[in-house]
Amino acid sequence: MKLIILKLERIISLLENTKISFSLWIGTFLSIIFSRILIENLLGGFSHREIHFLFSEFSHTFLFFLLSYCVFLVLLSKTTKTNISATANVLLWGFLIILIPPIIDYFISHGRGLWSFYEFDSLEGLLRGFFTFFGDTPNMGITYGVRIEVILSLFLFFVYVFIKTKDYLRALLTTFIAYTFFFILGTFPSWIAFFVLGWEKGFMEVTSVDIAGMFLSPETSLSYTPGNIINSLNAKMSIIYAYILFNIIPLFSFFFYPKETKSLFLNIRVPQTIYHAGLVYVGAGIALLFSQNPINFLTFFNGLALVLLTLTAITAWLTSVVVNDIFDESIDAITNTHRPLIQKTISKNSYKKVGWTLFFLSLFLAGIAHPYAIALVFVYHALTWLYNAPPFRLKRIPFIATFLGSIASFIIILLGYIAFDTTGIITDIPWEIIFLLLFSYTISLPIKDFKDIKGDKKNNIWTLPVLMGEKYARLFVATGIFFSFILSALILNAKNIIPWALIFSTIAFFIVSNPNLSILNKKITPQMLPGFIIGLVFLYTLILLFSIL
Repeated sequence: MKLIILKLERIISLLENTKISFSLWIGTFLSIIFSRILIENLLGGFSHREIHFLFSEFSHTFLFFLLSYCVFLVLLSKTTKTNISATANVLLWGFLIILIPPIIDYFISHGRGLWSFYEFDSLEGLLRGFFTFFGDTPNMGITYGVRIEVILSLFLFFVYVFIKTKDYLRALLTTFIAYTFFFILGTFPSWIAFFVLGWEKGFMEVTSVDIAGMFLSPETSLSYTPGNIINSLNAKMSIIYAYILFNIIPLFSFFFYPKETKSLFLNIRVPQTIYHAGLVYVGAGIALLFSQNPINFLTFFNGLALVLLTLTAITAWLTSVVVNDIFDESIDAITNTHRPLIQKTISKNSYKKVGWTLFFLSLFLAGIAHPYAIALVFVYHALTWLYNAPPFRLKRIPFIATFLGSIASFIIILLGYIAFDTTGIITDIPWEIIFLLLFSYTISLPIKDFKDIKGDKKNNIWTLPVLMGEKYARLFVATGIFFSFILSALILNAKNIIPWALIFSTIAFFIVSNPNLSILNKKITPQMLPGFIIGLVFLYTLILLFSIL
Protein backbone atom coordinates (compact mmCIF):
# COMPACT_ATOMS: atom_id res chain seq x y z
CA MET A 1 0.00 0.00 0.00
CA LYS A 2 2.83 2.40 0.88
CA LEU A 3 4.49 1.64 -2.45
CA ILE A 4 1.29 2.50 -4.33
CA ILE A 5 0.92 5.77 -2.40
CA LEU A 6 4.55 6.62 -3.10
CA LYS A 7 4.08 6.05 -6.83
CA LEU A 8 0.89 8.11 -6.84
CA GLU A 9 2.70 10.93 -5.05
CA ARG A 10 5.39 10.92 -7.73
CA ILE A 11 2.82 10.97 -10.53
CA ILE A 12 0.88 13.81 -8.89
CA SER A 13 4.10 15.76 -8.28
CA LEU A 14 5.09 15.31 -11.91
CA LEU A 15 1.71 16.60 -13.10
CA GLU A 16 1.68 19.51 -10.65
CA ASN A 17 5.14 20.71 -11.64
CA THR A 18 4.52 20.60 -15.39
CA LYS A 19 4.94 24.09 -16.82
CA ILE A 20 1.80 25.03 -18.72
CA SER A 21 1.39 28.54 -20.09
CA PHE A 22 -2.03 30.16 -20.33
CA SER A 23 -2.02 29.78 -24.13
CA LEU A 24 -1.12 26.09 -23.84
CA TRP A 25 -3.83 25.58 -21.23
CA ILE A 26 -6.44 27.21 -23.47
CA GLY A 27 -5.35 25.09 -26.45
CA THR A 28 -5.46 21.88 -24.41
CA PHE A 29 -8.83 22.63 -22.80
CA LEU A 30 -10.39 23.52 -26.15
CA SER A 31 -8.94 20.35 -27.69
CA ILE A 32 -10.67 18.27 -25.01
CA ILE A 33 -13.96 20.10 -25.60
CA PHE A 34 -13.76 19.70 -29.39
CA SER A 35 -12.91 16.02 -28.96
CA ARG A 36 -15.98 15.55 -26.75
CA ILE A 37 -18.22 17.26 -29.30
CA LEU A 38 -16.68 15.26 -32.16
CA ILE A 39 -17.29 11.96 -30.35
CA GLU A 40 -20.91 12.86 -29.61
CA ASN A 41 -21.65 13.92 -33.18
CA LEU A 42 -19.69 11.07 -34.74
CA LEU A 43 -21.63 8.51 -32.71
CA GLY A 44 -24.82 10.36 -33.56
CA GLY A 45 -24.09 10.30 -37.28
CA PHE A 46 -23.98 14.12 -37.50
CA SER A 47 -27.75 14.11 -37.98
CA HIS A 48 -29.53 17.49 -38.15
CA ARG A 49 -26.38 19.44 -37.35
CA GLU A 50 -26.78 22.96 -38.75
CA ILE A 51 -24.22 25.68 -38.13
CA HIS A 52 -26.37 27.39 -35.47
CA PHE A 53 -26.80 24.09 -33.68
CA LEU A 54 -23.08 23.32 -33.75
CA PHE A 55 -22.22 26.75 -32.38
CA SER A 56 -24.79 26.47 -29.58
CA GLU A 57 -23.60 22.97 -28.77
CA PHE A 58 -20.00 24.14 -28.61
CA SER A 59 -20.79 27.21 -26.49
CA HIS A 60 -22.94 25.16 -24.10
CA THR A 61 -20.39 22.34 -23.76
CA PHE A 62 -17.44 24.71 -23.44
CA LEU A 63 -19.06 26.98 -20.85
CA PHE A 64 -20.49 24.09 -18.80
CA PHE A 65 -17.15 22.36 -18.47
CA LEU A 66 -15.29 25.65 -17.93
CA LEU A 67 -17.61 26.46 -15.03
CA SER A 68 -17.15 22.92 -13.70
CA TYR A 69 -13.38 23.31 -13.99
CA CYS A 70 -13.42 26.58 -12.02
CA VAL A 71 -15.63 25.11 -9.28
CA PHE A 72 -13.56 21.97 -8.76
CA LEU A 73 -10.29 23.88 -9.07
CA VAL A 74 -11.19 26.08 -6.11
CA LEU A 75 -12.50 23.09 -4.12
CA LEU A 76 -9.40 20.93 -4.59
CA SER A 77 -6.95 23.78 -4.12
CA LYS A 78 -8.58 24.89 -0.86
CA THR A 79 -9.03 21.43 0.65
CA THR A 80 -5.49 20.28 -0.18
CA LYS A 81 -3.92 23.72 0.50
CA THR A 82 -2.04 23.33 -2.76
CA ASN A 83 -0.94 26.10 -5.09
CA ILE A 84 -3.85 26.71 -7.43
CA SER A 85 -1.69 26.54 -10.57
CA ALA A 86 -0.40 23.10 -9.51
CA THR A 87 -3.96 21.89 -8.89
CA ALA A 88 -4.99 23.33 -12.27
CA ASN A 89 -2.41 21.10 -14.00
CA VAL A 90 -3.71 17.94 -12.31
CA LEU A 91 -7.34 18.85 -12.97
CA LEU A 92 -6.61 19.46 -16.66
CA TRP A 93 -5.35 15.89 -16.98
CA GLY A 94 -8.38 14.66 -15.09
CA PHE A 95 -10.71 16.39 -17.55
CA LEU A 96 -9.88 13.76 -20.15
CA ILE A 97 -12.55 11.76 -18.35
CA ILE A 98 -15.29 13.81 -20.07
CA LEU A 99 -14.60 11.88 -23.29
CA ILE A 100 -15.94 8.66 -21.77
CA PRO A 101 -19.74 9.18 -21.22
CA PRO A 102 -20.91 9.31 -24.88
CA ILE A 103 -18.93 6.17 -25.68
CA ILE A 104 -20.42 4.26 -22.72
CA ASP A 105 -23.95 5.42 -23.60
CA TYR A 106 -23.43 4.36 -27.20
CA PHE A 107 -22.53 0.80 -26.30
CA ILE A 108 -25.15 0.45 -23.54
CA SER A 109 -27.86 1.58 -25.95
CA HIS A 110 -26.56 -0.78 -28.66
CA GLY A 111 -25.69 2.06 -31.00
CA ARG A 112 -28.85 4.11 -30.58
CA GLY A 113 -27.31 6.60 -28.15
CA LEU A 114 -28.87 8.16 -25.05
CA TRP A 115 -29.96 11.75 -24.64
CA SER A 116 -27.55 13.14 -22.07
CA PHE A 117 -28.34 16.58 -20.72
CA TYR A 118 -29.77 17.51 -17.28
CA GLU A 119 -32.19 16.13 -14.72
CA PHE A 120 -35.49 18.06 -14.58
CA ASP A 121 -37.52 17.56 -11.40
CA SER A 122 -39.41 19.27 -8.59
CA LEU A 123 -37.73 20.23 -5.31
CA GLU A 124 -39.05 17.05 -3.72
CA GLY A 125 -37.85 14.98 -6.66
CA LEU A 126 -34.40 16.58 -6.58
CA LEU A 127 -34.05 15.86 -2.87
CA ARG A 128 -34.90 12.23 -3.56
CA GLY A 129 -32.56 12.17 -6.54
CA PHE A 130 -29.67 13.52 -4.45
CA PHE A 131 -29.82 10.53 -2.10
CA THR A 132 -30.45 8.00 -4.89
CA PHE A 133 -27.57 9.11 -7.11
CA PHE A 134 -29.57 11.11 -9.70
CA GLY A 135 -32.74 9.00 -9.52
CA ASP A 136 -33.97 6.02 -11.51
CA THR A 137 -33.91 7.30 -15.13
CA PRO A 138 -30.35 6.61 -16.36
CA ASN A 139 -31.51 6.27 -19.96
CA MET A 140 -32.21 10.01 -20.20
CA GLY A 141 -30.77 13.16 -18.63
CA ILE A 142 -28.04 11.97 -16.26
CA THR A 143 -27.32 8.81 -18.25
CA TYR A 144 -25.32 5.69 -17.48
CA GLY A 145 -22.22 7.21 -19.03
CA VAL A 146 -22.50 10.42 -16.99
CA ARG A 147 -23.05 8.47 -13.77
CA ILE A 148 -19.96 6.35 -14.39
CA GLU A 149 -18.06 9.56 -15.15
CA VAL A 150 -19.18 11.04 -11.83
CA ILE A 151 -18.21 7.88 -9.90
CA LEU A 152 -14.75 7.83 -11.47
CA SER A 153 -14.29 11.54 -10.83
CA LEU A 154 -15.30 11.23 -7.19
CA PHE A 155 -12.87 8.33 -6.74
CA LEU A 156 -10.04 10.38 -8.27
CA PHE A 157 -10.94 13.38 -6.07
CA PHE A 158 -10.78 11.17 -2.99
CA VAL A 159 -7.41 9.73 -4.01
CA TYR A 160 -5.93 13.15 -4.84
CA VAL A 161 -7.06 14.77 -1.57
CA PHE A 162 -5.95 11.79 0.51
CA ILE A 163 -2.52 11.64 -1.17
CA LYS A 164 -2.05 15.36 -0.57
CA THR A 165 -3.36 15.51 3.02
CA LYS A 166 -3.11 11.92 4.39
CA ASP A 167 -6.49 12.67 5.98
CA TYR A 168 -9.30 10.17 5.28
CA LEU A 169 -11.96 12.42 6.82
CA ARG A 170 -10.98 15.42 4.72
CA ALA A 171 -10.88 13.27 1.60
CA LEU A 172 -14.36 11.91 2.33
CA LEU A 173 -15.75 15.38 3.08
CA THR A 174 -14.23 16.78 -0.14
CA THR A 175 -15.71 13.87 -2.10
CA PHE A 176 -19.15 14.57 -0.63
CA ILE A 177 -18.89 18.29 -1.45
CA ALA A 178 -17.74 17.40 -4.97
CA TYR A 179 -20.78 15.13 -5.39
CA THR A 180 -22.99 18.01 -4.25
CA PHE A 181 -21.46 20.23 -6.91
CA PHE A 182 -21.91 17.50 -9.52
CA PHE A 183 -25.56 17.21 -8.55
CA ILE A 184 -26.17 20.96 -8.72
CA LEU A 185 -24.47 21.19 -12.12
CA GLY A 186 -26.42 18.18 -13.39
CA THR A 187 -29.73 19.70 -12.30
CA PHE A 188 -28.88 23.37 -12.84
CA PRO A 189 -31.84 24.26 -15.13
CA SER A 190 -34.18 23.09 -12.37
CA TRP A 191 -32.65 25.53 -9.88
CA ILE A 192 -32.89 28.36 -12.41
CA ALA A 193 -36.56 27.51 -12.98
CA PHE A 194 -37.23 27.51 -9.23
CA PHE A 195 -35.70 30.97 -9.00
CA VAL A 196 -37.64 32.37 -11.97
CA LEU A 197 -41.00 30.59 -11.62
CA GLY A 198 -41.11 29.89 -7.90
CA TRP A 199 -41.94 33.43 -6.79
CA GLU A 200 -45.19 33.41 -8.74
CA LYS A 201 -46.16 29.73 -8.81
CA GLY A 202 -44.70 28.61 -5.50
CA PHE A 203 -41.31 26.93 -5.14
CA MET A 204 -42.77 23.53 -4.22
CA GLU A 205 -45.24 23.71 -7.11
CA VAL A 206 -42.67 23.96 -9.93
CA THR A 207 -42.61 20.59 -11.71
CA SER A 208 -40.45 18.91 -14.33
CA VAL A 209 -43.04 19.92 -16.94
CA ASP A 210 -42.59 23.59 -16.01
CA ILE A 211 -38.81 23.26 -16.21
CA ALA A 212 -38.96 21.48 -19.57
CA GLY A 213 -41.32 24.14 -20.87
CA MET A 214 -38.96 26.88 -19.79
CA PHE A 215 -35.78 25.38 -21.27
CA LEU A 216 -36.90 23.12 -24.14
CA SER A 217 -39.57 25.29 -25.74
CA PRO A 218 -38.12 26.94 -28.89
CA GLU A 219 -39.25 30.39 -27.79
CA THR A 220 -37.67 33.52 -29.17
CA SER A 221 -34.43 34.67 -27.56
CA LEU A 222 -34.64 38.36 -28.40
CA SER A 223 -35.38 38.36 -32.16
CA TYR A 224 -33.67 34.98 -32.72
CA THR A 225 -35.51 31.64 -32.42
CA PRO A 226 -33.22 28.73 -31.48
CA GLY A 227 -35.43 26.17 -33.26
CA ASN A 228 -35.57 22.56 -32.00
CA ILE A 229 -35.67 21.73 -28.31
CA ILE A 230 -32.05 20.53 -28.08
CA ASN A 231 -30.77 23.73 -29.66
CA SER A 232 -33.07 25.72 -27.40
CA LEU A 233 -31.55 24.09 -24.30
CA ASN A 234 -28.04 24.72 -25.64
CA ALA A 235 -28.78 28.37 -26.42
CA LYS A 236 -30.48 29.16 -23.11
CA MET A 237 -27.94 27.44 -20.88
CA SER A 238 -25.12 29.10 -22.85
CA ILE A 239 -26.61 32.49 -21.99
CA ILE A 240 -26.74 31.62 -18.28
CA TYR A 241 -23.25 30.13 -18.11
CA ALA A 242 -21.75 33.02 -20.10
CA TYR A 243 -23.21 35.51 -17.65
CA ILE A 244 -21.93 33.55 -14.61
CA LEU A 245 -18.43 33.05 -16.02
CA PHE A 246 -18.14 36.68 -17.13
CA ASN A 247 -18.40 37.56 -13.45
CA ILE A 248 -16.24 34.72 -12.13
CA ILE A 249 -13.24 34.89 -14.47
CA PRO A 250 -12.16 38.42 -13.41
CA LEU A 251 -11.97 37.09 -9.85
CA PHE A 252 -9.57 34.39 -11.01
CA SER A 253 -7.58 37.03 -12.85
CA PHE A 254 -7.33 39.12 -9.69
CA PHE A 255 -6.19 36.05 -7.78
CA PHE A 256 -3.46 35.04 -10.25
CA TYR A 257 -2.39 38.47 -11.52
CA PRO A 258 -3.56 41.12 -9.00
CA LYS A 259 -1.24 43.92 -10.12
CA GLU A 260 -1.87 43.45 -13.85
CA THR A 261 -5.62 43.00 -13.41
CA LYS A 262 -5.95 46.13 -11.30
CA SER A 263 -4.11 48.19 -13.92
CA LEU A 264 -6.41 46.82 -16.64
CA PHE A 265 -9.54 47.73 -14.71
CA LEU A 266 -8.24 51.23 -14.10
CA ASN A 267 -7.71 51.58 -17.85
CA ILE A 268 -11.22 50.81 -19.09
CA ARG A 269 -12.15 54.50 -19.71
CA VAL A 270 -15.42 54.53 -17.77
CA PRO A 271 -17.25 57.24 -19.79
CA GLN A 272 -16.53 55.51 -23.11
CA THR A 273 -17.48 52.15 -21.64
CA ILE A 274 -20.82 53.54 -20.47
CA TYR A 275 -21.21 55.18 -23.88
CA HIS A 276 -20.80 51.86 -25.74
CA ALA A 277 -23.16 50.06 -23.38
CA GLY A 278 -25.72 52.82 -23.84
CA LEU A 279 -25.55 52.56 -27.63
CA VAL A 280 -27.00 49.03 -27.42
CA TYR A 281 -30.07 50.40 -25.66
CA VAL A 282 -30.32 53.29 -28.12
CA GLY A 283 -30.54 50.67 -30.88
CA ALA A 284 -33.16 48.72 -28.93
CA GLY A 285 -35.17 51.91 -28.48
CA ILE A 286 -35.00 52.71 -32.20
CA ALA A 287 -36.29 49.21 -32.99
CA LEU A 288 -39.20 49.58 -30.57
CA LEU A 289 -40.10 52.97 -32.09
CA PHE A 290 -39.60 52.35 -35.82
CA SER A 291 -39.44 48.62 -36.59
CA GLN A 292 -42.47 47.19 -38.39
CA ASN A 293 -42.37 44.13 -36.15
CA PRO A 294 -40.46 44.64 -32.90
CA ILE A 295 -40.51 42.09 -30.10
CA ASN A 296 -43.41 42.89 -27.80
CA PHE A 297 -42.30 41.15 -24.63
CA LEU A 298 -39.19 40.71 -22.52
CA THR A 299 -38.68 37.27 -20.96
CA PHE A 300 -36.07 36.07 -18.49
CA PHE A 301 -33.82 34.84 -21.29
CA ASN A 302 -34.40 37.96 -23.37
CA GLY A 303 -33.21 40.04 -20.46
CA LEU A 304 -30.05 37.96 -20.00
CA ALA A 305 -29.38 38.02 -23.75
CA LEU A 306 -29.69 41.81 -23.74
CA VAL A 307 -27.17 41.97 -20.89
CA LEU A 308 -24.83 39.76 -22.94
CA LEU A 309 -25.14 42.10 -25.92
CA THR A 310 -24.21 44.94 -23.60
CA LEU A 311 -21.17 42.99 -22.41
CA THR A 312 -20.38 42.26 -26.07
CA ALA A 313 -20.26 45.99 -26.83
CA ILE A 314 -18.08 46.60 -23.78
CA THR A 315 -15.58 43.83 -24.60
CA ALA A 316 -15.44 45.02 -28.23
CA TRP A 317 -14.65 48.52 -26.98
CA LEU A 318 -12.00 47.22 -24.58
CA THR A 319 -10.38 45.35 -27.47
CA SER A 320 -10.04 48.65 -29.31
CA VAL A 321 -8.55 50.18 -26.14
CA VAL A 322 -5.77 47.57 -26.19
CA VAL A 323 -5.09 48.17 -29.89
CA ASN A 324 -5.04 51.93 -29.32
CA ASP A 325 -2.67 51.68 -26.36
CA ILE A 326 -0.22 49.46 -28.24
CA PHE A 327 0.05 51.81 -31.22
CA ASP A 328 -0.22 55.04 -29.17
CA GLU A 329 2.55 54.21 -26.72
CA SER A 330 4.68 57.21 -27.74
CA ILE A 331 1.68 59.56 -27.43
CA ASP A 332 0.62 58.15 -24.07
CA ALA A 333 4.16 58.63 -22.75
CA ILE A 334 3.46 62.37 -23.04
CA THR A 335 -0.23 62.83 -22.23
CA ASN A 336 -1.48 59.58 -20.66
CA THR A 337 1.31 58.44 -18.36
CA HIS A 338 -1.13 56.41 -16.23
CA ARG A 339 -1.70 53.81 -18.97
CA PRO A 340 -0.54 50.20 -18.22
CA LEU A 341 2.17 50.08 -20.90
CA ILE A 342 3.61 53.41 -19.75
CA GLN A 343 3.46 52.42 -16.09
CA LYS A 344 4.93 49.02 -17.06
CA THR A 345 2.37 47.24 -14.91
CA ILE A 346 1.94 44.74 -17.73
CA SER A 347 4.28 43.65 -20.51
CA LYS A 348 3.42 44.39 -24.12
CA ASN A 349 3.34 40.68 -24.92
CA SER A 350 0.85 40.02 -22.10
CA TYR A 351 -1.18 43.05 -23.16
CA LYS A 352 -1.46 41.65 -26.67
CA LYS A 353 -2.78 38.38 -25.20
CA VAL A 354 -5.37 40.40 -23.30
CA GLY A 355 -6.38 42.05 -26.57
CA TRP A 356 -6.78 38.73 -28.37
CA THR A 357 -8.75 37.32 -25.44
CA LEU A 358 -11.13 40.30 -25.48
CA PHE A 359 -11.45 40.06 -29.27
CA PHE A 360 -12.55 36.42 -29.25
CA LEU A 361 -14.67 36.96 -26.13
CA SER A 362 -16.64 39.74 -27.83
CA LEU A 363 -17.36 37.51 -30.83
CA PHE A 364 -18.25 34.56 -28.59
CA LEU A 365 -20.65 36.58 -26.44
CA ALA A 366 -22.22 38.07 -29.57
CA GLY A 367 -22.84 34.60 -31.00
CA ILE A 368 -24.45 33.39 -27.77
CA ALA A 369 -26.72 36.43 -27.42
CA HIS A 370 -27.73 36.62 -31.10
CA PRO A 371 -26.02 34.73 -33.97
CA TYR A 372 -26.32 37.63 -36.42
CA ALA A 373 -24.47 39.91 -34.00
CA ILE A 374 -21.15 38.21 -34.77
CA ALA A 375 -20.87 39.87 -38.18
CA LEU A 376 -21.58 43.31 -36.72
CA VAL A 377 -18.97 42.92 -33.99
CA PHE A 378 -16.42 41.74 -36.54
CA VAL A 379 -17.10 44.86 -38.65
CA TYR A 380 -16.68 47.02 -35.54
CA HIS A 381 -13.26 45.46 -34.92
CA ALA A 382 -12.28 46.02 -38.55
CA LEU A 383 -13.19 49.71 -38.34
CA THR A 384 -11.36 50.29 -35.05
CA TRP A 385 -8.30 48.50 -36.46
CA LEU A 386 -8.24 50.80 -39.50
CA TYR A 387 -8.65 53.73 -37.13
CA ASN A 388 -5.83 52.80 -34.73
CA ALA A 389 -3.31 50.60 -36.54
CA PRO A 390 -0.71 51.18 -39.27
CA PRO A 391 -0.37 51.41 -42.16
CA PHE A 392 -3.60 53.43 -42.59
CA ARG A 393 -3.96 54.69 -38.99
CA LEU A 394 -6.89 56.84 -40.08
CA LYS A 395 -7.04 58.60 -36.72
CA ARG A 396 -4.38 60.90 -38.19
CA ILE A 397 -6.86 62.35 -40.70
CA PRO A 398 -9.41 64.80 -39.26
CA PHE A 399 -13.12 64.29 -40.03
CA ILE A 400 -12.37 60.96 -41.76
CA ALA A 401 -11.25 59.68 -38.35
CA THR A 402 -14.35 60.91 -36.56
CA PHE A 403 -16.65 59.75 -39.38
CA LEU A 404 -15.11 56.28 -39.10
CA GLY A 405 -15.68 56.43 -35.36
CA SER A 406 -19.30 57.44 -35.92
CA ILE A 407 -19.84 54.41 -38.18
CA ALA A 408 -18.31 52.17 -35.51
CA SER A 409 -20.73 53.66 -32.97
CA PHE A 410 -23.63 53.07 -35.35
CA ILE A 411 -22.58 49.40 -35.62
CA ILE A 412 -23.01 49.05 -31.85
CA ILE A 413 -26.44 50.68 -32.16
CA LEU A 414 -27.34 48.02 -34.72
CA LEU A 415 -26.53 45.36 -32.12
CA GLY A 416 -29.42 46.61 -30.04
CA TYR A 417 -31.62 47.13 -33.09
CA ILE A 418 -31.34 43.59 -34.52
CA ALA A 419 -31.99 42.19 -31.05
CA PHE A 420 -35.41 43.85 -30.86
CA ASP A 421 -36.36 43.80 -34.55
CA THR A 422 -37.85 40.50 -35.73
CA THR A 423 -37.90 41.42 -39.44
CA GLY A 424 -34.16 40.83 -39.83
CA ILE A 425 -33.67 44.00 -41.90
CA ILE A 426 -32.53 47.50 -40.96
CA THR A 427 -34.26 49.44 -43.73
CA ASP A 428 -37.04 50.37 -41.30
CA ILE A 429 -34.69 52.83 -39.60
CA PRO A 430 -35.62 56.29 -40.95
CA TRP A 431 -32.81 57.93 -42.86
CA GLU A 432 -33.26 61.04 -40.71
CA ILE A 433 -32.32 59.03 -37.61
CA ILE A 434 -29.24 57.61 -39.34
CA PHE A 435 -28.23 61.12 -40.45
CA LEU A 436 -28.73 62.51 -36.93
CA LEU A 437 -26.65 59.75 -35.35
CA LEU A 438 -23.79 59.94 -37.85
CA PHE A 439 -23.75 63.74 -37.72
CA SER A 440 -23.79 63.83 -33.93
CA TYR A 441 -21.04 61.25 -33.53
CA THR A 442 -18.83 62.72 -36.25
CA ILE A 443 -19.05 66.21 -34.81
CA SER A 444 -18.73 65.25 -31.14
CA LEU A 445 -16.15 62.44 -31.11
CA PRO A 446 -13.18 64.88 -31.31
CA ILE A 447 -14.02 65.68 -27.69
CA LYS A 448 -11.81 62.75 -26.69
CA ASP A 449 -8.80 64.32 -28.46
CA PHE A 450 -8.46 67.42 -26.28
CA LYS A 451 -6.48 65.54 -23.65
CA ASP A 452 -3.93 64.29 -26.23
CA ILE A 453 -3.03 67.55 -28.00
CA LYS A 454 0.64 67.57 -27.02
CA GLY A 455 1.24 63.91 -27.76
CA ASP A 456 -0.75 63.96 -31.03
CA LYS A 457 1.06 67.06 -32.25
CA LYS A 458 4.48 65.59 -31.53
CA ASN A 459 3.57 62.35 -33.34
CA ASN A 460 1.92 64.02 -36.38
CA ILE A 461 -1.61 62.90 -35.49
CA TRP A 462 -3.64 65.71 -37.08
CA THR A 463 -6.74 65.70 -34.92
CA LEU A 464 -9.14 68.63 -34.94
CA PRO A 465 -7.66 70.20 -31.77
CA VAL A 466 -4.16 69.95 -33.28
CA LEU A 467 -5.21 71.62 -36.54
CA MET A 468 -7.48 74.32 -35.14
CA GLY A 469 -5.99 74.81 -31.70
CA GLU A 470 -7.83 73.97 -28.50
CA LYS A 471 -9.87 77.21 -28.34
CA TYR A 472 -11.41 77.04 -31.81
CA ALA A 473 -11.74 73.26 -31.79
CA ARG A 474 -13.73 73.53 -28.56
CA LEU A 475 -16.03 76.10 -30.15
CA PHE A 476 -16.48 73.91 -33.24
CA VAL A 477 -17.29 70.75 -31.24
CA ALA A 478 -19.49 72.63 -28.77
CA THR A 479 -21.48 74.14 -31.65
CA GLY A 480 -21.90 70.71 -33.24
CA ILE A 481 -23.16 69.20 -29.99
CA PHE A 482 -25.51 72.17 -29.54
CA PHE A 483 -27.12 71.58 -32.95
CA SER A 484 -27.25 67.81 -32.35
CA PHE A 485 -29.59 68.32 -29.39
CA ILE A 486 -31.80 70.70 -31.38
CA LEU A 487 -31.87 68.42 -34.44
CA SER A 488 -32.93 65.44 -32.31
CA ALA A 489 -36.11 67.23 -31.23
CA LEU A 490 -36.87 68.48 -34.77
CA ILE A 491 -36.21 65.16 -36.56
CA LEU A 492 -38.29 63.20 -34.06
CA ASN A 493 -41.02 65.85 -34.38
CA ALA A 494 -41.11 66.16 -30.58
CA LYS A 495 -42.10 69.81 -30.21
CA ASN A 496 -42.67 69.49 -26.47
CA ILE A 497 -39.05 68.44 -26.03
CA ILE A 498 -37.56 71.53 -27.76
CA PRO A 499 -37.26 73.51 -24.47
CA TRP A 500 -35.35 70.59 -22.95
CA ALA A 501 -33.14 70.37 -26.05
CA LEU A 502 -32.32 74.06 -25.67
CA ILE A 503 -31.47 73.65 -21.98
CA PHE A 504 -29.21 70.62 -22.47
CA SER A 505 -27.59 71.99 -25.62
CA THR A 506 -26.75 75.25 -23.86
CA ILE A 507 -25.24 73.44 -20.88
CA ALA A 508 -23.19 71.18 -23.17
CA PHE A 509 -21.99 74.16 -25.23
CA PHE A 510 -20.94 76.03 -22.10
CA ILE A 511 -19.03 73.04 -20.68
CA VAL A 512 -17.19 72.12 -23.89
CA SER A 513 -16.36 75.63 -25.10
CA ASN A 514 -14.95 76.91 -21.81
CA PRO A 515 -11.47 75.44 -21.11
CA ASN A 516 -11.26 77.14 -17.69
CA LEU A 517 -14.64 76.07 -16.36
CA SER A 518 -14.71 74.91 -12.73
CA ILE A 519 -17.43 73.24 -10.69
CA LEU A 520 -17.20 73.31 -6.88
CA ASN A 521 -13.72 74.79 -7.18
CA LYS A 522 -12.58 71.85 -9.30
CA LYS A 523 -11.51 72.49 -12.88
CA ILE A 524 -13.15 70.40 -15.60
CA THR A 525 -10.17 68.81 -17.31
CA PRO A 526 -10.23 67.51 -20.90
CA GLN A 527 -10.28 63.96 -19.46
CA MET A 528 -13.58 64.78 -17.73
CA LEU A 529 -15.39 66.18 -20.79
CA PRO A 530 -16.66 62.85 -22.23
CA GLY A 531 -18.18 61.92 -18.87
CA PHE A 532 -20.07 65.22 -18.57
CA ILE A 533 -21.44 65.05 -22.12
CA ILE A 534 -22.44 61.38 -21.82
CA GLY A 535 -24.24 62.22 -18.57
CA LEU A 536 -26.14 65.06 -20.24
CA VAL A 537 -27.06 62.86 -23.23
CA PHE A 538 -28.29 60.13 -20.87
CA LEU A 539 -30.58 62.49 -18.96
CA TYR A 540 -31.84 64.09 -22.17
CA THR A 541 -32.54 60.66 -23.71
CA LEU A 542 -34.62 59.64 -20.70
CA ILE A 543 -36.71 62.81 -21.02
CA LEU A 544 -37.02 62.25 -24.76
CA LEU A 545 -38.23 58.67 -24.31
CA PHE A 546 -40.81 59.64 -21.69
CA SER A 547 -42.03 62.33 -24.07
CA ILE A 548 -42.37 60.01 -27.08
CA LEU A 549 -43.72 56.87 -25.40
